[in-house]
This record gives sequence, C-alpha cells and structure tokens, in this order.
Amino acid sequence: MLITANHIEMVLVNLGDEIIKKERIRLKFTTELSYCTEAAKKVKTFLAGESAEKTLLGIGIAIPGIVDQKERIVLKSHALGIENYSLRFLEQSIGIPVYFENDANGAMLAEKTGEYSNVIYLSLNHTLGVHSASTESCFWGRTIFSCFVCECLNQSLYFGREPSVIF
Repeated sequence: MLITANHIEMVLVNLGDEIIKKERIRLKFTTELSYCTEAAKKVKTFLAGESAEKTLLGIGIAIPGIVDQKERIVLKSHALGIENYSLRFLEQSIGIPVYFENDANGAMLAEKTGEYSNVIYLSLNHTLGVHSASTESCFWGRTIFSCFVCECLNQSLYFGREPSVIF
C-alpha cells in the first residue's frame, strides 16, 4: 500500500510476484484518527472476497518520508506535511501485521533487481527519494558508501539542507 497526500494505492501480490489486484483510491491524508479508520476500511474492502482475506501474511505500507521502523514514526514528510507522526494507530486500525517503509525503499523492493549487481533507485514523484541495492544485500541505510550517498541525499531533501557528497 502506498500513502500519498491525496490517494492510497493498494496492490495485492501472491508469493510468485504476480499482481492479483490493484486499486488507487482518492483519500486525502490528514493527521486525524478518522484517516486511519477510513484507510483501514479501504483495505478491508479491497481484500473482501479475495482468498488472501484469510491468508494474508502482512501489509507493506510505503510512505513518502523518513520512517523510523522501530518506533513506528514518520520523522519527516514534506509530501504529507508531517513531522514525528506516529503510525501505531494506523497499524492497529488495519489489524494485520504491518511493515512501514519509505516510498523509495518500498518501490525498490518491488522491483526485480536480481538481474543487476548494483542498483541505485531514484523515486521521482512529488518528492525525490533514493535507495540502493546490491546482489549481496539490500542496503538499509547502514552500508558505508552507497547508503552514505542515499541517506545524505534523502536527509538533505527532507530536511532542506544542501547535499554534501564529494566524489
């Protein structure tokens, strides 16, 4: 599921990476609790009648911003106009195991990168996001060079600082 300022986009995928169902719904993001309950209703409606309704392993939610997965907080999102926003009520409202991720990271994970040895993914929407991967592992902001570049760009973009990368 992708959350944007004006929509949510949901894609149901089986374990073979086949898209079963896809839907984009207009739902303007707000920090009100009613947004979380409405988003949860949309998820339940989306899953209604699907075999996955009872067997779903979890939901990945991509958010345009810097996400602290451990604390379940969006640290900053220019696209949504939020800072230090808790995702816990959204998770509780949905009632299915949820994995939150930055939108660029989520998009990179959805790509089939196995045919490339190293990839840098640029997400160009209303905001710019960067993620990189290698055949050895997905770089989650903890490898020295590629994540230094990605995190530097992401932090600069989200916090309004000039990037300071020297090549």
